Amino acid sequence: MSVLVIGATGFIGPRLIRRLVARGETVVGMDLNPAAAAFADVPIGAPVIRGDVTQFEDVMRTVLDVKPDRLINLAYGLGAGEGNPHQVMRLDILGMDNCFEAARLAGVKRVVYASSIAVSGQQSHFGERLSSRRASTSRTTACRSSACVRPTSPVPTRSAARWITCRS
Repeated sequence: MSVLVIGATGFIGPRLIRRLVARGETVVGMDLNPAAAAFADVPIGAPVIRGDVTQFEDVMRTVLDVKPDRLINLAYGLGAGEGNPHQVMRLDILGMDNCFEAARLAGVKRVVYASSIAVSGQQSHFGERLSSRRASTSRTTACRSSACVRPTSPVPTRSAARWITCRS
């Protein structure tokens, strides 16, 4: 099976690609910065095509060229965007929508997206959930499955939007 990993040169991409290649998968990456395909001076073991996940044409062209059975989107931004929250919103939501649409049009069998620990907000003890009283006083609550948390940044809202789009 072939796998297209979008966001191939980020934090998770090189690690995932190495594992997929070690399992015998045929992997191609796509990233805005393909020159970063060596991670810690170790090549990631797969070709990386230049492309911008926020540009539908880039995603569609890559999906049509690679013809993957599976598409994994690891292209997302953390935090509030370091002074440019609009760009992070485009990356997270528009980028994921571009992946879903390109995969739908090209007949990709499976699409995987990654979220982040930031979706859980700041918690003093990882894994604990807010009490229902505290969660009900929150202006915005992002829910995924039975785990509802109070967002402390825009990340939960973006991740919830990606999850809702995926479920549609």
